[in-house]
Amino acid sequence: MLHSKTGVDYRELSVVKIAYEFLQNQETVYFYWNIFDELKYDVKLSDCLDAKCINLLNLSKGNKLVIDFQGEIITEIDVGHLNKVLSKIDAKKLIIIVQDKLQEEYLKKHAREKIGFSHFLVDNYWIKDVAENTKIGNLLKNKKKFNFICRRHTSWRFLLLTNLYNQSLLKYFHLSYLGVAPDNEYRLTQQDLFLEEKKLETYTNLSKKLPIRLHENDNYGTDQNHPVIFEAIQKSDFSLIIESIFDQTACTERNVYKYSAMPIDVSEKTYKVIANKRPFIAFAMPYYLTGLRNLGFKTFHPIINESYDNEEDNYKRLKLVTEEVKRISTLRKKEYNKVIEKCKSISQYNLHVFNRINRETSYIQKQFQ
Repeated sequence: MLHSKTGVDYRELSVVKIAYEFLQNQETVYFYWNIFDELKYDVKLSDCLDAKCINLLNLSKGNKLVIDFQGEIITEIDVGHLNKVLSKIDAKKLIIIVQDKLQEEYLKKHAREKIGFSHFLVDNYWIKDVAENTKIGNLLKNKKKFNFICRRHTSWRFLLLTNLYNQSLLKYFHLSYLGVAPDNEYRLTQQDLFLEEKKLETYTNLSKKLPIRLHENDNYGTDQNHPVIFEAIQKSDFSLIIESIFDQTACTERNVYKYSAMPIDVSEKTYKVIANKRPFIAFAMPYYLTGLRNLGFKTFHPIINESYDNEEDNYKRLKLVTEEVKRISTLRKKEYNKVIEKCKSISQYNLHVFNRINRETSYIQKQFQ
């Protein structure tokens, strides 16, 4: 049993609310904080235990504090909260659950040095989710060169969509933008028209087409594991992955990009494509592909021009992504087919790595039974 300040159990770990009088009589106590305690209830990591619980945690050698980031992003802000915890608690008492080795290495590098004595569990939440929920639909008749799947609006995503629209490239795509359920349609507002105080072009023409769904019967777009999403990936030769983070500053307190502000974040959006053995271009934060390679995956350079990955300027990176999509989409058939063939062995290798990580990842429920 795990004891937390909120008492909310986000993933069947038998989490209950802290009752200090009860805990005093327990031989071993596991305290618990989940990133959603902060996101939903504003209980930050540095505030997850009061003074009495900290004393109790330090009292017994077997008592632990479990810190669970549950597949969410980590930034230097989280490092700050973690350092406050480390100033009060022996690092050996911490069990830290992270998404992947990128997050583990980031925390070990940027948090207090004694974090090296903490125990890390790598629980790749998104790989498990994709492996368990992949179901292929049967709604899309035609095969396309690319897919572009985006449930939520951001100005950067809309600018990418605008660029593809202006260059007549959307005809090559299975496209979903704001593909939400009909009774809960998202409508763009005036503030959505601007990116860094500049009005986005082609707004009127594109806004009339929104929401764009993969299929007229795609009435469950809010479900990230809807079968039509996996079908769109399988019925595309390539994926333009719209990753969770393109503009790093949206997640940090900085005005400009800084590599050390957060580790590369790899979400289910990429793992869905890898699980379906498709080559891809990533609309993501700088050095995203470098992060993927550090996890053991391969990317597609020089078959695909991946120079965009090293560009820190968001506008320039977006332009490079668009240019490479255009180059591939407009190749002559013979050259296009050669590109597809050259990518197959890499895609097969990536599936092998995906399956290996899924087998090796910690199943957290078993750890705390």
